[in-house]
Amino acid sequence: MDYKTANLEHRTTKWLKEHCILECRANNEPSSWVQTATNEQRRHFLLTGKMLVFPTSTEKSAASNSNGLESMIVDAVVSKVGTDIDDRVDGAIRDVVDTFEEKSEDLTTSVKDMVNKKLSELKQPIQIKIGEAKPVDVKGSAHEKMVDVIECLQIKKRVLLVGPSGTGKSTLVQNAWSAIAPTIGLEPKKSMQYIACSGGLSEAQLLGKMDANGGYHNGLVVDAFENGGLNLFDEADGFDPNVALVTHAMTDNQGFIALPNRTDDPMAFKHDNYYHAEIANTWGDGMDFSYSGRMQQDSAKMDRFGDVKIWVDYDRNLERDLVGVFIDWAEMLWDLRTRLTESNLDRRFVSTRRFYDAHVWAEVGKPKSWFLNRITIDYTDEEKSKISLNEMVRSYK
Repeated sequence: MDYKTANLEHRTTKWLKEHCILECRANNEPSSWVQTATNEQRRHFLLTGKMLVFPTSTEKSAASNSNGLESMIVDAVVSKVGTDIDDRVDGAIRDVVDTFEEKSEDLTTSVKDMVNKKLSELKQPIQIKIGEAKPVDVKGSAHEKMVDVIECLQIKKRVLLVGPSGTGKSTLVQNAWSAIAPTIGLEPKKSMQYIACSGGLSEAQLLGKMDANGGYHNGLVVDAFENGGLNLFDEADGFDPNVALVTHAMTDNQGFIALPNRTDDPMAFKHDNYYHAEIANTWGDGMDFSYSGRMQQDSAKMDRFGDVKIWVDYDRNLERDLVGVFIDWAEMLWDLRTRLTESNLDRRFVSTRRFYDAHVWAEVGKPKSWFLNRITIDYTDEEKSKISLNEMVRSYK
């Protein structure tokens, strides 16, 4: 075939390859070089019938000589598949990619199943035994301070948990009580009274009040105190300290409290199975920059928890469990928490609640960057700059 320079200038790579191979066959010459040659070399060959050889190093020449077997194999393959080699190669590549994607999806599913199985094993009930007390079974994910909480409740029947917001303190007490209650013949949910200690909580709400007709209405703390159970005082450092005085008799060895509005029976005596738990963000010293709704608590009240005070910080094992298979989301949240701490942004924190939220949004397909922007939407520009938020968002897609 008579080739002209002008006709070859705009030919595609595929066209040049096909015609070079045809010319090689016509002249009984090897054609393996066609696949790795440049288009300039292919055009030169079609115009002159000779290979255009660029200067190469001795090392490269030696490597070429050692590829004689490879050239023979390539020639044989080319002669078998014909001039539609590109189409066949493309098809083979597509088949491989499709197979890989299919296998990759199966592998991902398999790994997720293995992780979920391992997490399920970790969630099996754990048995905890403290001294001579009855052993208790803790179900679900256990906080690292679970043993300490159960120990205080079983031995001293009271406990004070203090720690940052969102570390799981309330849930920790509830889970501990769910394990303890059955061992003393109580139903966990029915025997636990939750009390939110805002500044508006009154003495009458705690101890009971009398209506206009002289009828007594039971207070929040009375039933568990008299009949057995747990009173859980949440946000206990937000208590009006004068109202909190009524709990003094509940947490010492006095054994009774006065109920002035229950005129027919003005004394309530402590049941052998009465348990008392308080939860706070501070040690009763009053408000600070992070917790502005706190009041300074009476020293006599705090003294009653001298040996049953527990500091509850964020538990990474629990947080890892909450995100499940989406461990990369946990890594992102731990990174954000570290940046906030290092930048001394005390008003901002990443609570354990965010790890559960992360699992929910990851499950429905939201990207990490979306979640990161969502949970920092109320940060000031200065705060975002301090933690290099834009860089984080780019890193976590």
